[in-house]
Amino acid sequence: MTGSGVLAPDGKVAAKGTSTTTTGASVGFVVYGYRGCPAAGPNCQPGPDRMRAVLWPASSGAIPGDTITYDNRRGADYDVDRFLRTPVTAGAVQIHH
Repeated sequence: MTGSGVLAPDGKVAAKGTSTTTTGASVGFVVYGYRGCPAAGPNCQPGPDRMRAVLWPASSGAIPGDTITYDNRRGADYDVDRFLRTPVTAGAVQIHH
């Protein structure tokens, strides 16, 4: 797996890269998330942890385009500030520096 990421001071994170599945297929991915807290504060956003994941065939290029394999918020914006995050109902978003 190779990739890069961005961590914003307000607790939002975006990571993009490529990986190989167990079947040998190469996929591109982008994952967005943020750590929730009871009220807005440093390194978090008000409300529950939230996330979005997008997968596409890496052969389609560096960005998803029209060949999306999976997107839990299909049609949403790709900007980390407007990506229509889905509440995390199990587990948690953990951001490590």
